[in-house]
Amino acid sequence: RNAARATLFTLKAEATQTPDQGTQATATFTLEIPALATQPLFADAQAVSAGRATGEIRAVLGARRQVEARVTLNGLIAADSGHTLPVANVGFRAVSGNNGALSIQVPVLLDNAGRRSDLNFALELSPLGRGHSVDGKLTGAQVELDDLLGVLGVFLASAAPDNGDKPVATGARAPDTVAAWSQFSGQLLLDIKSVTYGKDWAMTGLTGA
Repeated sequence: RNAARATLFTLKAEATQTPDQGTQATATFTLEIPALATQPLFADAQAVSAGRATGEIRAVLGARRQVEARVTLNGLIAADSGHTLPVANVGFRAVSGNNGALSIQVPVLLDNAGRRSDLNFALELSPLGRGHSVDGKLTGAQVELDDLLGVLGVFLASAAPDNGDKPVATGARAPDTVAAWSQFSGQLLLDIKSVTYGKDWAMTGLTGA
């Protein structure tokens, strides 16, 4: 709770460990978004007058490590306009094997009074010599930008206010000799069938690589 005794979030978690199945953990949570928005961490986030986030996290840490999570944002109302934001369902699944391979999936579904937007991000990382091979894809059938940006705006915040302080130079810095992505080889693909923004703007066949 905060100083005014308003609930910020609730959390329930449990974990078990057995020799044959390793460690298994689950957690459920509820975040009261209007109360959280009053905290300094979210000072630059879009203010909401109502709404909450609920979710669940499950993890298995054994020979095969797996983490699954889901979050639902429901009943969000923008404080300035009174506009009701879409219901958002976000999933996450990551599986890691003993050989260092990693698989990640993040599906997103927005529903605004029957108007739906969907995105799915999938990424496969596999050991390749001294680096990793990459196979990633961002796909979707329909995306309404207004709904997507509205939901993102609730949580896009700076962790600290801009007080005008500038970083102090501590001496010359040597440039990197290799690119940050030099240990990765592969492809990232984009394939979204339709993108709209309101009733007056639309795009079809958004692809890239």
